[in-house]
Amino acid sequence: MNLFFTKPGSKIPIIRINVTTAEVLLDKYTFSVSIIGTLDETESASVPFDDIQVDRLFKDYTHLNPLVKEGISHGFGDGCNPNRTASRSLVVKYRMFDEMYEDDDYGYDINEDEIAESVLPYIISMQDIYSRIYPTSH
Repeated sequence: MNLFFTKPGSKIPIIRINVTTAEVLLDKYTFSVSIIGTLDETESASVPFDDIQVDRLFKDYTHLNPLVKEGISHGFGDGCNPNRTASRSLVVKYRMFDEMYEDDDYGYDINEDEIAESVLPYIISMQDIYSRIYPTSH
């Protein structure tokens, strides 16, 4: 299942939360829940990234162990503008939750409140990172 966060008034997702459940056959564990959060942004000519230093941007979130992929993609314009263009991209992924459960006589003891509380800092960090990669007028 995917959960998408968008900017107000927009249908384009800025943050994707993927929730996966699976049956597993590991010793006493028979069920797992995994939650991965992704922020994947590429600047455009009309809306470039702000001047940011990625190391400084993630200084507040190193304890959340983000996987950060920063890059530059090159392309060629089309039509009347065949010039080479470059755009920066930033992908941030978090393993927000990863837990295995035992099957008891009553099913699985999954605490949804605990899961929600544990993923909240990751969601807040992705919203903050998104707000800091674009100029304040975006």
